[in-house]
Amino acid sequence: PTLAKLVDNGDLERIVGLARLIGSMEDSMSDDIVGRLALMITELVSLADKLTRNDGFLRLVDLLTKEEVQNNLIDVLNATTAAKTESAAMTPAKGGFGGLWKIVTDPATQDSLRFMSLMCKNLNTH
Repeated sequence: PTLAKLVDNGDLERIVGLARLIGSMEDSMSDDIVGRLALMITELVSLADKLTRNDGFLRLVDLLTKEEVQNNLIDVLNATTAAKTESAAMTPAKGGFGGLWKIVTDPATQDSLRFMSLMCKNLNTH
């Protein structure tokens, strides 16, 4: 009755397909591949053990589950990429007091400095 049930719902065919896949994988694997896979699995288990014993890592994972944190990280990465692209396209600065004055009087620079100041203030309080 069990075999008839497996045939009726198609599970027997899936089991046979899985057995064929495993057989094909076994035929195609050399001793070198098996050794590298075993080493990789050992290293992954060791890494997982180290990470799960680290409270800081667990707090980081907890933070990364929050949508707000994910969005902020995406914003930071996008801003960094855009700034790098814009910076590469700019002509080199001439230097001097005039160039510095232009930067200091730019409202965007002032907003950026205010943002960095707030970020540093919040870093000091956490």
